[in-house]
Amino acid sequence: MKDRDGMKLRLNNDEDVDLSLILDSKSFPSFVTYICRGGSKWSPIYVSKNILNFGFTREEFLEKTDFWINHIHPDDQQKFLDELSDVFEKGFHTREYRVLDKNGCYRWVKDERRLIYDEDRETDRYIGFIYDITREKKLEESLLEVEKRFEDILSVSADWFWEVDKNGVYTFVAGKVEEILGYKPEELIGKTPFDLMPEDEAGRMEEIFKKIAGEKKRIMNLENWNVTKQGRRICLLTNGVPLLDGEGNLIGYRGVDKDVTDIKLAEIERENQVERIKRYQSAIVKIATDESMIEGKFDIFCKHVTEVIAHAMNVERVSIWLLNDEQTELICIDLYERSKDKHSKDITLSVNNYPNYFNTLRNTTAIDAEDALNDDRTKEFKEDYLIPLGIVSMLDAAIRVHGKTRGVVCHEHIGEKRKWLPDEIIFAGEVSDQIANALLTSERIYTIKELEQRMKELELFQSFTEERELKMIELKREINELCEKYGEKPRYEIVDELKEEEVLNP
Repeated sequence: MKDRDGMKLRLNNDEDVDLSLILDSKSFPSFVTYICRGGSKWSPIYVSKNILNFGFTREEFLEKTDFWINHIHPDDQQKFLDELSDVFEKGFHTREYRVLDKNGCYRWVKDERRLIYDEDRETDRYIGFIYDITREKKLEESLLEVEKRFEDILSVSADWFWEVDKNGVYTFVAGKVEEILGYKPEELIGKTPFDLMPEDEAGRMEEIFKKIAGEKKRIMNLENWNVTKQGRRICLLTNGVPLLDGEGNLIGYRGVDKDVTDIKLAEIERENQVERIKRYQSAIVKIATDESMIEGKFDIFCKHVTEVIAHAMNVERVSIWLLNDEQTELICIDLYERSKDKHSKDITLSVNNYPNYFNTLRNTTAIDAEDALNDDRTKEFKEDYLIPLGIVSMLDAAIRVHGKTRGVVCHEHIGEKRKWLPDEIIFAGEVSDQIANALLTSERIYTIKELEQRMKELELFQSFTEERELKMIELKREINELCEKYGEKPRYEIVDELKEEEVLNP
């Protein structure tokens, strides 16, 4: 390069460039231009006036070779020096680093270098352009901070986030979607939320979404059931906002889904519990007011009870058993099989064959065996009772009268194992109390009837006794009269009627 004024230089892309134009700081005030000699050392020979943007004069920049290097951040200096010769190998080089300005503040700069050639395609120099990118870096750092904050929120959030287009197709998915649904985010791109729902739920939700999207409304607390990749049903709570273009046209939705399965199941269970309790209360009233109980007809009462309980608890087999007086046998008073609508009775079990069961029954209010075949309290029945009858779960409540175990009411479930709920166990106890009351009533009525019968027999016997005594007195009187006729002394002493009456009716 002979003279920079009006000289045309050739860059490594074979384009002719007016060097005087490049070096004119007024034409390019947004960056600083410099020229360096080649080699592995920093050797600037020119810098544009707008080096003043950093607070330095051209003289300061060029006076000492290491002036600029000494203002580079210590963490960036070595990398800067190591890459000085890269421009001669590649023809260009770009590097970002930090520089300390005149005010003592570090600024981020982008340094772009290109080889410059003379007309003979020879070069030992390169031209550089230093851009102040501090603002861009700060914005980038802010964005990174926001992204990091967003990622942190996602990592601790129980939710997953999404965007869909106007047709409901996922275009973005993030958060705990894999933990919740079992799908990786990329597996959902191109799918719709309706693809993850049972068929009936998908149809229902599509209609709701069409209506909301048609009115460009927010999606507010929309509950929807989904099927995970593993096939488990879960309930999601969806909230979202519409995305509109510059003309107000709907282009999609952005929102969040929260797994509320546990909350929803608890809510459903509370509703079911309320319904069960109402059903159980109705059953107790029906049992307590049964005429057969009031009349002391215990066998008939038991038939009514087993049927009411079976339907109220949705259980296949319900039976009522009483121990004999010796407490050696358990006798079935009534067994109701719901599916067959059939009653049976007079089954007898020996207490000695099931010692652990009966010992437990005497020391607890109820036995709730979800797995009756393997539960220590009930597995004694496994071979000769449970397996033949297909019983998998049992709920037995002891019938106690004056603290003594008199029997048991049994609820036997067939099919899949059944975990007995607290309100079911309480209901079983209430039923056993009603049965105990009915048993007491029946025994009391029986005792009263027996007493009345014995009184009638006593009265009958007593009337016979009175007639006999009167006849004897009459006979004694006649004998005495005959004795007097023949001059004999009376053989019997006869009390007067008043005394006799007192004797006969003390």
